[in-house]
Amino acid sequence: GGQPLFDSILVFENYPVDAALREREQHGLRIAEIHHTATTNYPLTLVVAGNQTLDIAFSYATDLFSAERIGQLQQHFLAVLHQLAATLAATPDARVGTLGLSPDVLSIDGGQAGSASPLLDAWAHHVATDPGAIAVQYEATRVTRAEIDAQANGIAEALLAKGIGAEDVVALCLERSPAFVAGWLGILKAGAVCLPLDAAQPEGRLRQLADTAGARATIGAIGAIGTLHGGDTIDPQRVAPSPHAPGVALLPDQGAYVIFTSGSTGTPKGVLISHRAIAQYLDGVLERLALPADASMAMISTTAADLGHTVLFGALYSGRTLHLIARERGFAPDRFAEYMATHRVGVLKIVPSHLRALLQASAPADALPHAALIVGGEPTPADLVARIRALRPACALFNHYGPTETTVGVLMHASLPDEPGALPLGRPLPGVTVHVLDSDLNPLPAGIAGDLYIRGAQLARGYLRQPAMTAERFIPDPLAPGARMYRTGDRVRVDEGGRLHYLGRADEQVKVRGYRIEPGEIAERLRAQPGVRDAVVLVRGERLVAWCVLEGTDVDTLKALAKAQLPEYMVPAQIVAIERVPVTANGKLDRRALPDPVFDAEAYVAPRTDTEAMLASLWKELLDVPRVGVHDNFFALGGHSLLITRLVARLSGALDLSLPLKVCFEAANLAEMAAQIDAQRTARGREADATGDAGGWQDMEDWMDDLETQA
Repeated sequence: GGQPLFDSILVFENYPVDAALREREQHGLRIAEIHHTATTNYPLTLVVAGNQTLDIAFSYATDLFSAERIGQLQQHFLAVLHQLAATLAATPDARVGTLGLSPDVLSIDGGQAGSASPLLDAWAHHVATDPGAIAVQYEATRVTRAEIDAQANGIAEALLAKGIGAEDVVALCLERSPAFVAGWLGILKAGAVCLPLDAAQPEGRLRQLADTAGARATIGAIGAIGTLHGGDTIDPQRVAPSPHAPGVALLPDQGAYVIFTSGSTGTPKGVLISHRAIAQYLDGVLERLALPADASMAMISTTAADLGHTVLFGALYSGRTLHLIARERGFAPDRFAEYMATHRVGVLKIVPSHLRALLQASAPADALPHAALIVGGEPTPADLVARIRALRPACALFNHYGPTETTVGVLMHASLPDEPGALPLGRPLPGVTVHVLDSDLNPLPAGIAGDLYIRGAQLARGYLRQPAMTAERFIPDPLAPGARMYRTGDRVRVDEGGRLHYLGRADEQVKVRGYRIEPGEIAERLRAQPGVRDAVVLVRGERLVAWCVLEGTDVDTLKALAKAQLPEYMVPAQIVAIERVPVTANGKLDRRALPDPVFDAEAYVAPRTDTEAMLASLWKELLDVPRVGVHDNFFALGGHSLLITRLVARLSGALDLSLPLKVCFEAANLAEMAAQIDAQRTARGREADATGDAGGWQDMEDWMDDLETQA
């Protein structure tokens, strides 16, 4: 009834029989061979019988392997045997690990790349062709191409006047807005390198990133972000627009932007991307999407990561309207769905877990785009794919994969309507080649798990100011002399159709809600705090948990310090104080010996009102905790922004109640949140008295009846 200890068996049979015995009878004794086929309960059995020749037989489970797949395995196995015999004959002491299959076995090529125009050239063409077309829409604000371009020119002139130009880093710290787009273009027009930052992150984190990148200036609202570095802050609203482009010449390999990713050593890594890589990516991804001419694009992801660059740069490059979704709307399912439907948005790129939360809207189909949905950042489970298909059958669904080091994405898969299971990573974009290699950089055959390596013009220049780390991750490609490839650290396999499937990581890196995180960076930040002797950070379920050896501080103080220095998605949901970090006999971390986290709950006080009882039941379900009291805090119990999104949707669907996202963050205590709900119900009650409609109160009674029935 359990799982087998292993998946395959290799049997070597050696029953020597003198050939003379087979040729004639001796003393009335005749030798006869009886052929018997034995079966096992394992997926794959390989039987090798040796005498004068090798006879090799494959026995396999037909529900797991096709005859074509087994035929491929046979050919690969024979290729290895031939190489083994040839190599050992010439070099008897050769390492078996140096024997690979032929180099073309799993080098998957995306085809010849086209001649891609630089981003700024494509943008200038669209401005000149139709300057009055709407380039950006933010809520009710609509801004034309000419207006965005003029503001970008003004920002570029302001930077150049300060002596900022090629390869100088400029931080961009603005919320999604028209000024954010103009800031991006202005930095690029000045020939500088853009460092996009998320203004919602702690100031300590923003300062660390700006200092690490050596930013010479910041584009942002003066007074709203503080001073991030020793340079100037330029408020785009105070810059005079200019109709004249600065005319700075850009080289294809010149730096365009730097994005920071989590670093295992405790310091984030700045990935430097060139103008050539951006152009190559945009040309390839837009070719693969094949969008209708009138399809607009929507950006909902953080400004500090490159997931949204598909739509941000894609819209500027192809002359489409870019819808910038306001932060609060992006976490309010009904408001988001309303916007998407009202403006008939054509393209959306989003993390699957965020999409799942937004599909809690009362009209979930409205939350989906009309032309193309692009998912990425984490695996897309089969049930979510099925729901998307059911809600919006005509919408093309794409899975998009790529580390920041390869310029947004390099693999793409167009989902088919009858395709079973989770979405594969897909095939390379034009100009991209991927390898699946073993630990000795030998190519691996289809179906075999290996490490993913990427080659092509989309590769980053490297890590900003970190040459040693650049040399470690961007290495010479043994299959293409003179070229380099990026070691992703992702484990993949290739199916019979040449599509790649994600299997996991070869290191400790994890994805949390689409964000790429090195737990080691968080642990290092915790160890750097006063009173922390040691720290370990792991993922438990969907939450980050830290185990810390404390000396002279407490958990609450450490939590406050973490929130002040780390972005929200990197703050551990729970910090557990331990006496020492447990290790195994060989000195490695003993994960099983770490105590189970108990998410922080205040001294329990039972719900006192119907609203508190309703809310406690909903929190219990969403947070997966045994009970919730009136003094408990949503975030202390492991809550985060996407769970708030689901909470808002559930309240809206059950009570026809729109609780602002800001209220949920500020009134995170259950009693306080219940009071906010009661205040809205009271206000609606007064309106109902005037209109004769008591629907809101009836909704609460129906909800409570449902709770009692479930109990």
